Parts: sequence; structure tokens; C-alpha cells
Amino acid sequence: MAKDAAVTVRLPLSLKRALEARARREHRSLSAQIAAYLERGLAEDPDVTDARGRLLGLFEGGPVPSDTDFARARRLLWGSLGKRRGAVARRHVVSTGYRRSRSTRRKAAP
Repeated sequence: MAKDAAVTVRLPLSLKRALEARARREHRSLSAQIAAYLERGLAEDPDVTDARGRLLGLFEGGPVPSDTDFARARRLLWGSLGKRRGAVARRHVVSTGYRRSRSTRRKAAP
């Protein structure tokens, strides 16, 4: 393999030591070991560059969600948004002393 590009990467020291140990066991340099891992990782991932920005067929063969799955996801999303909306309103009352209202701003009850 021709090496014509250099990349500098910052790693945690523990990860570097683990890579060096693995490289010694497999009789490779650290650089060759990292390159082997990257090549293996790219080979395992599906090549999405052929899709040319389209999703059609990208998840072919996977499970198809049912209407029940969509309804459950919708409830989970809206439920978390509702909780967040309530937290924002409480912070607003605490910081300003006023409740948000569509028509008027009212002084919050103590």
C-alpha cells in the first residue's frame, strides 16, 4: 500500500498504548495497525456514496415500522416536548415573576 497522506490524530494515552500492544502482537508498526483498523472498519460499513444523496434502498431488508411503531414514536417525542415546554414556562415564571399567556401577561401567584 502506498502511503501518500499524513494525518495527525490526538488519542487518549490508554488507547495509544492498547494500539501499540496490539501492533506488537501482530508484528506491525503503530501506523500500519491503525491503517488496518480503518480499512477493516470501512470494509464493514455499507458504501452509501453510491446512493447519490437518495435514501431509496438504503435500508432495504430491514424491519418495516408499523403504524403502531409510528404512533408510539410520536407519543414519545411529543411527550418529551411537552415536558420541556413546561420546564421553560416554569423558568420564565421564576426569572420574571410573570406567566406566559397568549393574550396577556399575568403576575404569577405566590
